[in-house]
Amino acid sequence: MTSFEPQRPPEQADQGLLQRVFGFRTRLYLTWLVMLVLFAGFFLSFDLKLAIILDKLPNLIGLHLAPNGFLQGAALTLFVSVCSIVVSVLLGFVTALARLSNSAVAFGIASFYASFFRGTPLLIQILLIYLGLPQLGIVPGAIAAGVIALSLNYGAYLSEIFRAGIIGVAAG
Repeated sequence: MTSFEPQRPPEQADQGLLQRVFGFRTRLYLTWLVMLVLFAGFFLSFDLKLAIILDKLPNLIGLHLAPNGFLQGAALTLFVSVCSIVVSVLLGFVTALARLSNSAVAFGIASFYASFFRGTPLLIQILLIYLGLPQLGIVPGAIAAGVIALSLNYGAYLSEIFRAGIIGVAAG
């Protein structure tokens, strides 16, 4: 008995040749180059006023304070992010410990908190905090409401990460 091997279609033969001539990394770089050229073409198709961009750049970077004396642009984003990260790490660690505790009350509160904030969209949480807290007589500013919402949301996700890490450590 002889073994019969069907011929490959020409496009598969060409693809094999292309793969032999250009390695994976070369094809990857060529793909990136094509994507970069397409993005640059898309970006340059806009009617951008470079003078306006350069005029507003110090505000975007955060070199100037707003008229009310507060940070702007990238500096404000970094400030909100760092504040949210610090609070969410603390909140996440406390929640993880509560979910691992033998106390039914602590476990219930922590489980509800983590489930609620992981199960609702962040935009809804921001709206609940910014528009809902004033209904209770607590009126946070826009920045404070953003920090609170981000901290509560990220804290719920971090609690699961911390809990899994604590469980993953062998008793000893």
